[in-house]
Amino acid sequence: MGAPTAFMKATPHQHPNHAMASSEADLEATYTSLVQQYLQVMCFDNATFLAERMVASCKTTNSLYLLAICHYRSSSPQRALMVLDDVKNHNASTKYLTAKCCYDLEQYGRAEEALLEHARKQFKVYKLHTASPLTMDEWIVQTSPTPIPNGAVGLYLLGNTCRRSNRKRRAMDYYRMSLQDEPIFQLDPLLWTSYEALCEMGAVDIDPTSVFGVRPAEIDKIQESVAKASNNMPLQEKSISSPSFNLSQHQTPKPLQSIQLGTPASASSLPQTSLFQTAQKSGVTPNQLQFETPNLTPIPTVQDHSFATQPQSTQGVAFVDLANPGTIRRAKQVAARLYYAPSPESPNSVNRDASRFLRGRSVLFDTSSISETPLRRGGRPSELSTARKPRALFMASENKQSNKPEDENVNFGEDQQLSSHKDEEHDKSIMDTPGLEKESSPDVEDEKEEEIMNHHNNVEQILELLCLLGAGYWRLCQYRCRESLQLFDAIPLSQHNTGWVLNQEGRAYFEMADYQNAQRSLELMQKLEPHRMTGLGLLSTVLWQLKKEVEVAHLAQKAVDFDRLSPEAWCVVGNCFSLQKEHETALVFFGRSLQLDPSFTYTHTLSGYEYMANEDFDKAIACFRNAVRLDERHYNAWYGLGAIYHRQEKYDLAEYHFQRAVSINPQSSVLRCNLGMSQYSNGKAMQALDTLAEAFRLDPHNPQARFQRATIYLALNRPQEALKELERVRDAAPREATVHFAMGKVLKRLGRPEQAMRCFLTALDLDPKDNQLIKSAMDKLDEPDVDEEVAAF
Repeated sequence: MGAPTAFMKATPHQHPNHAMASSEADLEATYTSLVQQYLQVMCFDNATFLAERMVASCKTTNSLYLLAICHYRSSSPQRALMVLDDVKNHNASTKYLTAKCCYDLEQYGRAEEALLEHARKQFKVYKLHTASPLTMDEWIVQTSPTPIPNGAVGLYLLGNTCRRSNRKRRAMDYYRMSLQDEPIFQLDPLLWTSYEALCEMGAVDIDPTSVFGVRPAEIDKIQESVAKASNNMPLQEKSISSPSFNLSQHQTPKPLQSIQLGTPASASSLPQTSLFQTAQKSGVTPNQLQFETPNLTPIPTVQDHSFATQPQSTQGVAFVDLANPGTIRRAKQVAARLYYAPSPESPNSVNRDASRFLRGRSVLFDTSSISETPLRRGGRPSELSTARKPRALFMASENKQSNKPEDENVNFGEDQQLSSHKDEEHDKSIMDTPGLEKESSPDVEDEKEEEIMNHHNNVEQILELLCLLGAGYWRLCQYRCRESLQLFDAIPLSQHNTGWVLNQEGRAYFEMADYQNAQRSLELMQKLEPHRMTGLGLLSTVLWQLKKEVEVAHLAQKAVDFDRLSPEAWCVVGNCFSLQKEHETALVFFGRSLQLDPSFTYTHTLSGYEYMANEDFDKAIACFRNAVRLDERHYNAWYGLGAIYHRQEKYDLAEYHFQRAVSINPQSSVLRCNLGMSQYSNGKAMQALDTLAEAFRLDPHNPQARFQRATIYLALNRPQEALKELERVRDAAPREATVHFAMGKVLKRLGRPEQAMRCFLTALDLDPKDNQLIKSAMDKLDEPDVDEEVAAF
């Protein structure tokens, strides 16, 4: 017979149950080590096979979790979720993985329940035993350990879940909780994705210097330049009330662009001509944005008070925000991997008390540790002792036992704790492997943590970079594009020449209708990171605006060859055919893009514009509504809806939708021009004049605003004002036949027939194809025009 094995019958001197339990624990520990190893080397098939054997041998929470994570890493969330359904005693790791699987499968309600179930139970017990006025959100952030699986990242996942299920306010609450951008505390200041989501959703009160705990000098320089520009602006040029927007009649490139709209019914005798085309050549075309960019900032250019007032600092250096001493320490904890508890699939998980992970507010405010926080630049260590202390509200959880529910079944938050005693024994035996340290006393643990964190003193440099990027991105989302570009220019060259930064620069230039620079930035992005698909849709739109058919076709071929399963690739192909006026073919490729990603907002909008080009307004409205449903800040879709309703002479609806577009992007002169014309068509002439004046103030190079103001002045029988506006438009666009024709009409009404004749002749020379209309006006030069419609645009 062979040597006895661990599976043989126990000897008379061994208790049978103890021997069996020891054998199963040792076997599970070996399986765990093997599965971890193959997951680490990304051999998922072998890891899955061994995990299945492990579950067959010992079906515990740990073994089921490892099998589920193998399926999830193999891009099979449905299989992973079915495995997790067999878990009887959930811990934080299984709950978080369940939520991730449900989120990927678009089961948002179940994902939210997985993340909040135990926290709700704990909070209910907490309220029964205390008279605290805390809300659940405040209690979650202050409780230590954090009762949400994986702490800040779990809150971020909750935010994503609410955002996908169209609960925007709740989503923003969770994003804020994951960052806790209050002056006294951060859960995870390095969680960039939460900050990015808040910017995209239009948050106007977030402060990057508070979130990241440092204040680069470049931010102060930008604020000073903005303040000077505001103070030097003539009083009459400072913002005029009432937002406006122009439904330009000859509007243009399609991708996210305005569609050529018919002129208002009340004003048009001359056929649609090239005034807008001239604006296009000078870079003033309606820049139809394809991105959801949040912006609710007021139009008046005033000093930026959204960021906290900075203390005095040495010019050219960054300094730590002394009002927020916990931020740097928390960032060091995250960098040293001392905040998030290690998950079971991590090969080198340290056997440490789980309560030391995901700790809440109070652990950051130990006076001795704060005073020793090293400062890389600026600020004196002695100043930290005077930093503002946290409110009592957030100090209540120093003793975590005070918040511990009596019912052990709802004690949730320690990631590796299992409810059953058997599983606890399994975990203990699995972690008791050679080379792992035994649990030490709290004082020893604190000393070890401090030593580890001191190896990450350069985290402040990372926070400074994130603060600069965050400030630039926030301003871009607020459409303050020039300020955004200045901040991106201040980033170190090694970081500037990366795909993400160049993509944002391209977006900023695109918003400013500077298509040449936008093309340069986005093509450099593609050259430096040829694998990057994000941003190719915008690049194709820029090339569409510049009418570069060959370049768009080449880009489409490259994108499809590189990744045929990318929705961006087929979006580029759709733009390519759109530029060639093959709208039906473009719609086919846009449909393919939506098959790959039904939540791709930009493609819904582009499809709407293609249907508009085919005058299929019902389908166009459906596409624009889908885009708004996915992203209510996608102002291109609001613009498209307004354009359709204006063409259908539903001016109330048109004005409403243009107002929504302007509320999202109040910096767009084109949007305000369209809003102004919609207001005029809706019988609000004086309000339209104010709106158009604001449009011109925003972009003095946009002749459309003055041109439409002249139209309204003429309709109000104020020819002198109309003539002044038209003369300025003529100076800006001297070869526009439309302008000279309109001037002739105005001069005729003013009783100056000779000058009117010269204007008509000039218009005839510039646009011979409209000779019948112009000659008819010349023949009627001596006839009275008391009731004549003269808005010929």
